[in-house]
Amino acid sequence: MTNAKDEINSTHYIEDIIRAKSVKKLVFDQQEKLINSVKIGFKTFLNSKKWLIYLAFAFVWIPVILLIEDFDLEIKRPDEAFIDVMFDVLFPVVFIFGCLLLSLPLSADEISDHSIELYLVRPIKREVYWLSRWIVVNVVVYCVNIIIYFIYYLFVHAFAEEGTFAGIEENLLVFGKVAIILLLATLIYSGCFLLVGMIGNRGLLLSFMLAIFELFIINFFFLNKNPYIPQNNIYKIANDLLPNHVDFDTPDDLELLNAWIYVTIFPIIVFFVGTFYLRMREIK
Repeated sequence: MTNAKDEINSTHYIEDIIRAKSVKKLVFDQQEKLINSVKIGFKTFLNSKKWLIYLAFAFVWIPVILLIEDFDLEIKRPDEAFIDVMFDVLFPVVFIFGCLLLSLPLSADEISDHSIELYLVRPIKREVYWLSRWIVVNVVVYCVNIIIYFIYYLFVHAFAEEGTFAGIEENLLVFGKVAIILLLATLIYSGCFLLVGMIGNRGLLLSFMLAIFELFIINFFFLNKNPYIPQNNIYKIANDLLPNHVDFDTPDDLELLNAWIYVTIFPIIVFFVGTFYLRMREIK
């Protein structure tokens, strides 16, 4: 007659426990790990302090504008002034490098200090880890940028010619449409920088080159007429959402529907490429 200790240590006992373990419980376990990984991702972002560098870079334009105008700033059309700041400074320059700075702690930094190896040891799935980082980087990039844009929105209305904060409620629809454009840009660029940063130390250089390519080299090689450049598709949508404020020169063969399909499909492709990349790291 076997005692209780021998029964527990037996192979049959362990197999019975495994068979009895429900798939539903296994799924919930992964969901709990996903939530914990998301929480750790936010803590990693806050401890990195790179977001402070981004904020300083984003808000340095406010004192510069005030100094140029000798603190005697009167804005006739705050909505137009906000759109000008958005598409002349914030989006084409600040936003691109902001995505780079905010995504690095969640990609290249974790590769470089080998903390990712602690994550990718079982039982957490690599797909769960990647999903958690993808969620965190998109939420962080969007929230930080929406705060920056809203502060600039308040800034231009604070110096409205018709009075302090005149027209701020009437122009909320403009800010809402800008928020939609910002969301589309976030999904495209933050995921892309996160994926490139997964390479490690060299990911920093590659991400920086990618940002430079988006800002300067595209125009240098006359690629700004290419319908597959992310910025062209975002500008096409901006023309539709803000017809009274912007009129970007986009490729003639780029249809509005295709632009919406592009900004929808691009982040999905990046997400699955990231999942495949982490799986290949495991095989290697």
